[in-house]
Amino acid sequence: MSKARGYAVYSSKSRFELFTFDRRELRDNDVRIEVLYCGVCHSDLHTARDHWDGLIYPDGTLPSIPTYLDTKSSAR
Repeated sequence: MSKARGYAVYSSKSRFELFTFDRRELRDNDVRIEVLYCGVCHSDLHTARDHWDGLIYPDGTLPSIPTYLDTKSSAR
């Protein structure tokens, strides 16, 4: 497993905070994506504030721009 970092909210009233989590190892059908830039859009704010009900915290879904793709398998 490898460590990854992102931003997440821990409740509908909290600010986005740095969030560290474990990623499992890549499997044969996985794709690794390197993200250099990430942003927050209005739907992220509605989701973070649980305006659409049913959010499970912590939540860290943000839009991003993939800049590098890699697969574990040699078939590309």
